[in-house]
Amino acid sequence: MFADDGALLASTQESMVRAVKEYRDVGAKFGMSVSLEKTKHMVVRRAVDEEDQKPIGVEGGTINYVKVFPYLRVLAHFPRTSHTVN
Repeated sequence: MFADDGALLASTQESMVRAVKEYRDVGAKFGMSVSLEKTKHMVVRRAVDEEDQKPIGVEGGTINYVKVFPYLRVLAHFPRTSHTVN
């Protein structure tokens, strides 16, 4: 089974790691898995520093940083701009 798009929000990298673990655990109960290769993270609402751009380590792999992220056919950017993807 596949779920194409999802979004998790967190205020720290530590809380993101916990959110990803819980998201993966719940999905596993329904026979679903999260592709860490396709999963990305970005920072919004504040300046991005070097620490923010480091991959986030989670069980089984890492989640890489991106400046632009396609979500539900819209490219999310920070600062706030967006473009529809055809």
